[in-house]
Amino acid sequence: MALLREYAASQSERAFAALVARHVHLVYSAALRQLRDAHQADDVTQAVFLVLARKAATLNDRTILSGWLYRTTLYACADVRKHERRRQRREQEAIMEAMIDRQETHAAWVQLAPVLDEAMARLHTSERDALVLRFFENKSFKEVADALGLEERTAQKRVHRALEKLRGLFRHRGVTLSAAGISAAMTAHSVSAAPAEVAALAASAHAGHAVKPAANAMVQGILKAMAWAKLKFAVTVGAALAGTGAVAVIGLAQLSASQPSANTNPVQAAVAHAPAALIVVGLIASDAPEPMDSLATRAKAALVARGFAPGQVRIQNS
Repeated sequence: MALLREYAASQSERAFAALVARHVHLVYSAALRQLRDAHQADDVTQAVFLVLARKAATLNDRTILSGWLYRTTLYACADVRKHERRRQRREQEAIMEAMIDRQETHAAWVQLAPVLDEAMARLHTSERDALVLRFFENKSFKEVADALGLEERTAQKRVHRALEKLRGLFRHRGVTLSAAGISAAMTAHSVSAAPAEVAALAASAHAGHAVKPAANAMVQGILKAMAWAKLKFAVTVGAALAGTGAVAVIGLAQLSASQPSANTNPVQAAVAHAPAALIVVGLIASDAPEPMDSLATRAKAALVARGFAPGQVRIQNS
């Protein structure tokens, strides 16, 4: 107690160091025995002597300092156990919530996985790109907007619109999930880590080393499919433009028909002003995975359905 009084009166570091040297083993041993954790026992020991430093002036001469330190250690250990129980309870609750979320997400993914890529393939490129950036690569809306060259709000609307369209495609396949469920499942499961050897093979692809025959064959198929997709797009755009042109030509024909010349045969005038189209077959026939003639026939039927006279649509082999 003389040392304690000296410290309380003059904040003597020597006196306090002497007190610690005499009693630190008692405090540490009691803390370690109760908590069974050396790091927590360290913290408790420091805390007990911090309390002693603050309470030094309030302890009277009848205080048994070792008993006071032991009782303070009990208080400290009880406080540690209380906080530990709270932490464990919070962790358990978080784990249970995460398990429930994972179970729900996994259940949704089991339904989505067989139909996801087929449905994604049916989206417009801009919609598909937005979903890939947002849910496959976990980009923020700001990052999606920057990648697509859009305002953030516009990018957000595009993602939501594409997600709703995807949900509709799933519904037609018998998969009924909320947009939130779909987005959570795609975010959690759509991309998994590739094996190291696969990553190594992909990294060496530019040099053409160790290319497997199956992969090389796939390259040819991929290139053909890409060329075919471009051809179909060109035919679709051409048909749309031809339809627009037909409206204009028909309008002109009707306008000129209202003011026919005296020497013009009405039938010849109508034929001369009728919309016409020429379909050229065989430009990239070697890359076509289906007969070009079949596509040409379907294109002609589409044009006839748009108002072209059958005799005014020609198919020419190049």
